[in-house]
Amino acid sequence: MKIVVLTLVMAATAFGSSTALTAQAASVICGNVNGRLYRFLPGEDWARGGAFGNYVLAGRHQTHVTPDNGHSDQFIVSVASSGFSTGELIRVGPSGNSSTIVTNVGSTQTRMDENGDLVLSTPGLLLKWQLSTRAISTLLVTNRMALADRDIASGDWAVCDGSQLLLYDPTVGAVVRALPTGIPQPLAFGVRQNSDDAYAANDRLFRINVRTGAATTLPVLLGTGAVADQALAFHPGQDATGGFMYVARKTGPTTNWVLALDRNGVTTRMIGPFGAQITAIAFEPPGFLGSLRSRPFDYVLHVSFPSEYLRRYVVAVGLSGSRPGIRLNDGRLLGLNPDAATMLGLAGRLAPILTGDSGTLDFRGRAQARVDLTAFAQVLSGVRLWAVAVTFEPNTPRIAAISHPVVIVL
Repeated sequence: MKIVVLTLVMAATAFGSSTALTAQAASVICGNVNGRLYRFLPGEDWARGGAFGNYVLAGRHQTHVTPDNGHSDQFIVSVASSGFSTGELIRVGPSGNSSTIVTNVGSTQTRMDENGDLVLSTPGLLLKWQLSTRAISTLLVTNRMALADRDIASGDWAVCDGSQLLLYDPTVGAVVRALPTGIPQPLAFGVRQNSDDAYAANDRLFRINVRTGAATTLPVLLGTGAVADQALAFHPGQDATGGFMYVARKTGPTTNWVLALDRNGVTTRMIGPFGAQITAIAFEPPGFLGSLRSRPFDYVLHVSFPSEYLRRYVVAVGLSGSRPGIRLNDGRLLGLNPDAATMLGLAGRLAPILTGDSGTLDFRGRAQARVDLTAFAQVLSGVRLWAVAVTFEPNTPRIAAISHPVVIVL
């Protein structure tokens, strides 16, 4: 079976998909300043609202939405009171059902790491909230609002702190590089994976090179007057208009938009208008791979391709990074640099270290793989491991869907 899988993957890297991929369908989650959370399906009329249209957190202010690594159809929502005096982290399910994770913690931007813990951006502090123990710790003291996102290519956290970009290495627990950007304090920040680009937004939009800190002011105007909130998110591929990034735009008290932009900040689509300011945007990708730590050096990899149910899947791992990756002949990118670990895994020779890495998705399009490196803890501490998941078209070696890569810092 494993030899068959190896043959399939090697053939797929040559053949890719039977049709070129020009756009990917992805649901979009949006939150507004009045505490309302919307979910818009691909092709849906945004003006009518979405499946979450009745989900309201009265008197609350949406500040960020991030996917839950262990639940592909759930999101972690950071909310605050209108005056930001109190805050909560809430897990929201596909029908708008919710449960409170923690109260009395405020965060402007929230991310989940490979352990399933939350990294919280707050004024002057970058915090880590360990969900399993409910312990909170300080990762970094910053000058201003520290907005953080994971740079999958390096495994570091990119932290936009006012006019500088800090690269925080979780292995050593310290900033390893500080790069001046010269931009004003942003209100939203994100790293575009499989590239050197990060984007920061306030009433303007800036593209920042995460290797050098060089910043470019893009032509789009995102607000008039003082913009107190902002939101941006990256499409898992690109939408039908060529937009790969969505960002909020405020043009008046009751005229608010979501803009689809290309890499250079050119608007490809305007969505709205909305009566209340959009403060949170996130995408539900068609393919998902998330990691959760069961114990030190032991990780469960959650695979989810809802539209690919009962299809074959493979999870490939490697130690050589995610870039440049493998470019398929249809233009898509498989974000993994294959190495000896990749070949051994695909050939089934990493068991029992790597298990569940190939098989058939269940009726919900889900599966689980496991990476257990506990026997090598002393020699692997600080090592970075990358993983990516793919599915195959029926009865062919052609790749149907690809997840974004994930990085695990051991």
